[in-house]
Order: sequence, then C-alpha cells, then structure tokens
Amino acid sequence: MLLGIPALARCFPPVARWFKPLRGYFIRRMYGDPKRLTLETLVSHFQPLDRTGVLEHGVQIVKTWWTDMRQVQAVLPKICKIPTLIVWGSRDRTVDPASAVPLSSNFESVRTAIIQSAGHLPYEECPEEFLEVVEPFLHGSLPTALRGK
Repeated sequence: MLLGIPALARCFPPVARWFKPLRGYFIRRMYGDPKRLTLETLVSHFQPLDRTGVLEHGVQIVKTWWTDMRQVQAVLPKICKIPTLIVWGSRDRTVDPASAVPLSSNFESVRTAIIQSAGHLPYEECPEEFLEVVEPFLHGSLPTALRGK
C-alpha cells in the first residue's frame, strides 16, 4: 500500500485537501453506477474531508490495516455462532466481491447477498434492494418472542 510509505503518508492529507478533483474520482469509483451518485450525496462525502484530522485518521487506518485484520481473525471464532448477513455489491471496486466467500466460511449460520450492479456502498446506492435483503434477515434473526412487535 502506497500510504505505508512514510513520506507519501505525510504528503497525502494536504495534497488530497488541495487537489479536490481526486476526491470525486475516488468517491465515484465506490459506486457500481456513478450516475446514481447525486450532487447532494457527493457533497456530503466531501464535507468531512475538509476537517483537520479526518484524512490523517484515514492514513492511520491504512498503517494499522494488517494488525487490525489479525485482531479480527482472532475474534471470528468467538462470534462464529451469531447469525450473519454479508451484503456486497457485484460491482464493488474497493473490496472484491469474491472476498465474501472466505469471509463467510468463518460463520456457522451465514447468508451472503450480492446486490447486482451496486458498488461498495449498496445501502446508499440501491437502498430499496438493500432493504429487501436486510429486513427479512433481521426479522428472521429476532427471537420468536420479539417477532411481530
């Protein structure tokens, strides 16, 4: 990862704040169909990036990525019995949809749903399709005593 290089990690936040067209490019890439991205949504993604510390925090996340992933792997056996829903967009260019297969193997009761033509943010890009997947899962995961209340 390029942000693992100290000099690039230091330069990234000020350059990203200055060269705003890059922001739009990367946000659009998260969508399976960039035409679904409204101006209001695009602006809402931009606003936090202007705050001091936000991009720097992102760089810190990248720096600790592999350590964080090892911690997640250590926790997975402890949560493997929890019913799990994995939702992915078929056109996710941020995290390969094929990643759902090895991830799902960590759970005893797992359902994987791929939302066709959605990107990395299916809940934002295709909210109706996302809810069609999530609502039945959540309803089915409720204890019998709570269903229908």
